[in-house]
Amino acid sequence: MPARAPTKPKSKKLPGPLPSKLEIEKNKLKMLTRRTQRVPQDQKSRRFLTLKKDQALYMKHVQQAKNSGWETFCTNASNPYGKQYKAAFRKTIPPAHLIDLKNNNPTGGQLKIADNILEKMFPNPLDYADLPTIRTNAPDDAPFTKD
Repeated sequence: MPARAPTKPKSKKLPGPLPSKLEIEKNKLKMLTRRTQRVPQDQKSRRFLTLKKDQALYMKHVQQAKNSGWETFCTNASNPYGKQYKAAFRKTIPPAHLIDLKNNNPTGGQLKIADNILEKMFPNPLDYADLPTIRTNAPDDAPFTKD
């Protein structure tokens, strides 16, 4: 019989950061799923309804976390035409997310909503109405004629 290769001793896991609320909810759902499968047949429908309600609540919390993460990503951006701009105008972000970011009723199309979001985040610092116009004394060009 060949000799076994030496194995490394298992290293102890250092305690990491506490699990987020979403991870706790996810583990709770796993536990509820196991319990629903193991319960007697007469109680199964009641437990299944409870499981479905908890799953819907979990998915709602996941969606809210995604939207708030996107919102903070956009507000912390230094370049107005950086990654968040590209993400807003590509197909990876569906129009529903843009409406959620605005937190208002949608008016106009997807492009209009995205423009409004970017205008809120990065307002135009220059007001062109206040700038003086420069006039030159050069005469106007001759109009084009058909020859």
